[in-house]
Amino acid sequence: MVRLSGKKHGDYHRGYRCPSYEAATFVVSIVEKAHLHEKRPKALRATLLRSLAGQGCQPAAAGHYRPLQLGNVSAIDNGPEAGEQWTALRVQAPDGAETGLVYDASVYGVDD
Repeated sequence: MVRLSGKKHGDYHRGYRCPSYEAATFVVSIVEKAHLHEKRPKALRATLLRSLAGQGCQPAAAGHYRPLQLGNVSAIDNGPEAGEQWTALRVQAPDGAETGLVYDASVYGVDD
């Protein structure tokens, strides 16, 4: 289970609910492609946030999300012991719906 509090950590949330698994995988792939042209963490996170909005992804509500399928992963290196590991998942949301989730699975993420 992925447990989310729904709280904001700095300028982002730990998880974003997307309309579909395909939307979640698209968001993560955009961040991965951005690495070809960009190395600055702030710029990469801005790309992530724009892509999330473009795909209709919203901050995930508090609750437990049951992973059903693991998708692609893209890391943002914020320096020593400060990375983000954005992962696309197909999940069953707390309301029972099957949906996409873009989740920061980093061990350095703020404990949610």
